[in-house]
Amino acid sequence: VLGIVIAYLIYVAVFDEVERTSEENIRRGVVVSVMMFLTMGVTQFNDGPFTRPHPAIWRLVFALNALYWFFLVFLLFQSPADGRQFMKHFDPTLGVQITPHDYSDECIIYDPNHPSGDAFYNLKFKIYDIFVIAHAAGWFVKALIFRDIVILHILSVVFELLEYSLCFQLPNFGECWWDHWILDVLVCNALGIHLGMYACKLLEMKEYRWHGFWTISSTSGRVKRVVAQFTPYNWTHFDWHTLQDLRHWVATLMIIVLSQAAELNAFYMKDVLWIPSHSMLNIYRLLIITGASAVSIRELHQYFHDPQCKRFGQQSWVVIFVIVTEALIAFKYGDHFTAKPDPFWVWFWVVVLASVVIFTVVYFILMPIYKARKMHTQQLGLSKRE
Repeated sequence: VLGIVIAYLIYVAVFDEVERTSEENIRRGVVVSVMMFLTMGVTQFNDGPFTRPHPAIWRLVFALNALYWFFLVFLLFQSPADGRQFMKHFDPTLGVQITPHDYSDECIIYDPNHPSGDAFYNLKFKIYDIFVIAHAAGWFVKALIFRDIVILHILSVVFELLEYSLCFQLPNFGECWWDHWILDVLVCNALGIHLGMYACKLLEMKEYRWHGFWTISSTSGRVKRVVAQFTPYNWTHFDWHTLQDLRHWVATLMIIVLSQAAELNAFYMKDVLWIPSHSMLNIYRLLIITGASAVSIRELHQYFHDPQCKRFGQQSWVVIFVIVTEALIAFKYGDHFTAKPDPFWVWFWVVVLASVVIFTVVYFILMPIYKARKMHTQQLGLSKRE
């Protein structure tokens, strides 16, 4: 690989005499620089916890995530107007302000007077939507990543509450009540979660026996071995031990907060950078974040549960940097967010935060002190009797 890279650079420097415009030279230089960085990442970066289908694939994911973070830092140093226009380098149709759609305007399930002539048009409009399938598929993947049904359902409910409280900034968060709680939470999200957890159980119970490709004599056996290369080498059951001690409790809270922030960033980045929902840029970001999150959650689980692990994994660091930088971009570019939040939701989240803090202090600080004093008193009583 090193020889190929050097040979290509020599060719560009010595033999490439084609006259190009300044814009073309800048574009070629940026593209080749990106390819050089990805090549270095695939060949030189450290391996992560995943080895299938090949460690190089996950090194590439890390390189792409790091590259995406560098791009976010660049955007953070631009003015909102310049940053939005810069996005036109990726898609010439961008750079135009989009009008978000409010989905809470027609919430009557059965409307015999609907202009379309279909009394169930409002319901069908919500169900026959590609994003319904995307919802279920997304939560299936999240189940494979988090592997904890309680945390997954908490994430599902909390995000719907966040949609309620933030629709004053993002109108597309506005949905009918039955869209929030029935179609999303009870149908799509729950279906994806439980199918994903079922897949986790199957992978956990599977007996993993790996044989070399050339040691398999039959053609069908070799085909199965090739397919198996794209399945996990083994499967680790996640038990977050949330209430075991303060360390595990903080770890769970951190995972929930970061996960919700990453979800919200997807919508805020679309809004402040004027990226429509159908743009492929959203898919590219989703693929990078999903791959990086799968690795980082595995690294975080190992860090908080393996006494031999003394530091965060490399992917975890970059994922946190990405989430924070995206949030900062949304804040800087969100100069059009002038509406004030509903006081009810402000007080709601204040109460939630206060409840979490009170529970943390009582359960993990005061109760252990009380139990220790009680045990000490009992021991003193026994010693006096003796």
